Amino acid sequence: MDVLLRYPWPGNVRELRNCLERMVLLAVETVLGIELLPPALQEEALPCCSPSASVIRTAERRMVIDAIRREGGNLSRAARSLGIARTTLYRHIHRSVD
Repeated sequence: MDVLLRYPWPGNVRELRNCLERMVLLAVETVLGIELLPPALQEEALPCCSPSASVIRTAERRMVIDAIRREGGNLSRAARSLGIARTTLYRHIHRSVD
């Protein structure tokens, strides 16, 4: 909430609304977390001493690739081994392709 309140929202209410709608659509949990924010806002949310968002994304990408390789390309088993939903794994795959 703090990040949303601090951001200047140059696109005004439409930009805020689009951001919140996107977060709700991507959410797996009932609580919306920082990881669902657009990348520009995620970086603002991270304290200066925390790893950057790009470092975190790179680590996540490596974990996903390793799990898929370990499971012989079976995405359902890879998701299970990571302890995430298959749809979350698909989202990680899609994000790393973009």
